Amino acid sequence: MGTFDLIRTRDLLQKTREGGPVNRGDLLSLLALPAESTESLTIMSEARHVSEELTPSGGEVHALLFVNSWPCDANCACCPLAAQNGLVATRSEITEQDVVGWAHSLEADGAAAIHLKCTCNYPMKDYLRRAEAVRDALCPETLMVAHVPRITGTEALDLARVGFGGACHSLRLREGTDSVFPPDSRIQTVEKLREAGLPIGTMLEPVGPEHTNEELADAILACAKFVGGSGGYAGVARRTALMGSALTAKFGMIGELRLAQLLAITRLTISPSVRGLCLEEPLEDATFAGVNVLFAGALPGSPKTKTEHPLWPNTTVHDIFSLYHGVNTTVWAGPSLLFRDKDETTQNASMEQTVARFWAKRETVE
Repeated sequence: MGTFDLIRTRDLLQKTREGGPVNRGDLLSLLALPAESTESLTIMSEARHVSEELTPSGGEVHALLFVNSWPCDANCACCPLAAQNGLVATRSEITEQDVVGWAHSLEADGAAAIHLKCTCNYPMKDYLRRAEAVRDALCPETLMVAHVPRITGTEALDLARVGFGGACHSLRLREGTDSVFPPDSRIQTVEKLREAGLPIGTMLEPVGPEHTNEELADAILACAKFVGGSGGYAGVARRTALMGSALTAKFGMIGELRLAQLLAITRLTISPSVRGLCLEEPLEDATFAGVNVLFAGALPGSPKTKTEHPLWPNTTVHDIFSLYHGVNTTVWAGPSLLFRDKDETTQNASMEQTVARFWAKRETVE
């Protein structure tokens, strides 16, 4: 790319620094840049600077805990759990006792938040029962986030009732084409979650080489609208070979640098009141693009055996701490500062006391 592109990129970045909105034309210009170009690296550097300003406390380690792993009859083409993909043949469900054990183990290791996830065809009553048991076992300060499919208004209120402090609902590319769900159903679910008082986190996913810049620009703008000023997080996920879907076999996957570029562009597009930029894959390149929320993972299996799953290898909390430290990123060692009002997260005496209570209770339990 030439000098003109670099000047135009810098002008765009100055616009975002002054609080100007990133529009569709801006996004198309940024997305057209080669991921390895000087301009893209400049964008990533700026996104990291923004994240550091929004979360001076440092990056957070969240834990993603799958309540079940079984063939899902929703049959989204991109999903490794879709029955049509044939990657998961048997049902595996974590017991109430084990989900509590997993959650407590992840919390004790230093996870700032516990996320509970289920398939689209998992009974909501079973999910809520396990969530309530986890909430009772965790420190009161530990954030719990729901990852749920389409739900009713009553179910959204139930999520708040059992103690979730936020909810994540993904924005899927080619919804209605690569999935059976109408695109509007995502918006309706987010509205119900908001009405229940739950701040929103969202992931733009699963990005593949087949998705055009026009699609990505529209999706990033929709992602910004999804999270609004919730104080939660936004993120991007690529479709990986590990997922093993027919789409991956047909189109392949995007590289880590392109993924980092998309994350940086997303960071510059979403509201500054949304402090988190999230990635579920533990990739070092992403931290240079402003990612400040990375996930440790656990799947159905005994907490004592740490059973591995062929689709999602378990990544420990300590693995993520090490990743952050390896790229000179400070790690926040306390309850998550996301999904909260900004005045709740200032670094003052009350927050320091909260962190002290947080760790004291863990040590007592251990």
